Amino acid sequence: MAARIAVLVRPVEGGHQAFCQTRDCAAGAEGGPWKSGLHTVKAGAEDDARSHRQWHRRQQAVPDVIEGSA
Repeated sequence: MAARIAVLVRPVEGGHQAFCQTRDCAAGAEGGPWKSGLHTVKAGAEDDARSHRQWHRRQQAVPDVIEGSA
């Protein structure tokens, strides 16, 4: 089963930032967990979080459909 995608937006000093807490996420700097840049408006961090969730969904393998099972 695929890991649960968890990307959260949190207030930080100077604005808001999105942080990925998905298990095994290595999309960030030096292979660490991803985080967005600093946004003064929360909506900017939410847009980054949405984009990163979509990125994770594209990385997950789609299961093969067995003929006759659908």
